Amino acid sequence: MQDGPAASFWPPDLTERLRQLREEAATAWTKAGEHPAFGEARAAGRYPKFLTALHKRLGEAEAATA
Repeated sequence: MQDGPAASFWPPDLTERLRQLREEAATAWTKAGEHPAFGEARAAGRYPKFLTALHKRLGEAEAATA
């Protein structure tokens, strides 16, 4: 049985870096969710379409910087 998630498969420095990245991603998503556009989309009943459009734009931005 493992001591923690993937502890036996990855070196400690990579495990720590993954933890940091997950924490940063969670913080970023929380901050993004506080933006008024999220609340407006929910109130207007178009939150799923809003998220789809947001993810598409994020993908386009990532592709442009690659």
